[in-house]
Amino acid sequence: MRDQVMMRALIMKVHADTTLSAHEKAHRVQRLMTSTYNEKLKASNESLKQESPGRRSLCPQFRPKLSSTTPSTEVVGKVMGCKHYARACKIQAPCCKEWYTCRLCHDESNDHKMNRHEVTNMYCMYCNREQEAAKSCKFADCGMVLANYHCGTCNLWDDDATKKIYHCDDCGLCRIGEGLGKDFFHCNKCNVCMAVSLKGKHKCIERNLESDCPICSEFMFTSTSTIIFMRCGHCIHHACYEKHVTQSYQCPICLKSLGNMKSYFDKIEEIMVSNPMPVEYQDSKSNILCNDCEMKSTTKYHFMHHKCSECASYNTTVLNIEHGSGFGQNQGTHTLDAIGGDNMVIDGGE
Repeated sequence: MRDQVMMRALIMKVHADTTLSAHEKAHRVQRLMTSTYNEKLKASNESLKQESPGRRSLCPQFRPKLSSTTPSTEVVGKVMGCKHYARACKIQAPCCKEWYTCRLCHDESNDHKMNRHEVTNMYCMYCNREQEAAKSCKFADCGMVLANYHCGTCNLWDDDATKKIYHCDDCGLCRIGEGLGKDFFHCNKCNVCMAVSLKGKHKCIERNLESDCPICSEFMFTSTSTIIFMRCGHCIHHACYEKHVTQSYQCPICLKSLGNMKSYFDKIEEIMVSNPMPVEYQDSKSNILCNDCEMKSTTKYHFMHHKCSECASYNTTVLNIEHGSGFGQNQGTHTLDAIGGDNMVIDGGE
């Protein structure tokens, strides 16, 4: 109980500090709330080091070997590496000096991330000796190649012969693919590698990939998950996109339609015709913004949808509503909280 009271007092002190930003306050509160756990974890790690001084994390590690001729789910043996990469070496994290098979293994086990570019030491799993990071073991009596692909800039080793990898100097990272000028090109404005099929055909958005996925919030520039570019030019994880389109046809960032919506809009048109508005609304009009062509227009008011008079899209946002004289005492301009299938905004009308 005493510890809880002290913790509460410390948290209140952080919140009362006007010199800290909201982000800094959240970070400090998180550190306070996890301090007890981290102390116990540190003590546990120190205990492991005393039992086996540094050697426990240097034991060779293996991952399942999948058949290359049968379905990829069939395990036919083991190869050196971890669940992320096949490789015969471990790397020493420059931040905490611990040994891990890859940076992702390190990041999953710690409350901080490894800077891959600062890695200088590796450990050969064949001869069990520490040495400078390289593609092959430097000792003459070993000399084993530790991975089929090695990038000295990114300190990446990958022994999966079926995986094509190349390094992009402009991105400063290794990417999956045959290489620049083959199946990928680097767009300087978007600052990202794209499939050659998109060259001259995509919408450039400056530093496009240097943002979080609009669905899962993972930083996409360094993400290991597959990323796609939507019709509007914004990017998103492919898996997140597949889930998103089951619930919406709009880009989660700019609200533009994600594909050709003609057949869907035709069905809306039929619904609109079969559901006319009551007589008192016949003279009512809606001022709308089209999310597709970005034009403003005025159209007949309807409870359900509003059609853009410029491009015939039903992907519109209602700005305000003007009721005609037949609307009685409610004559004038009004705003709505939310009605029907359009996106509604409040503009501070009467």
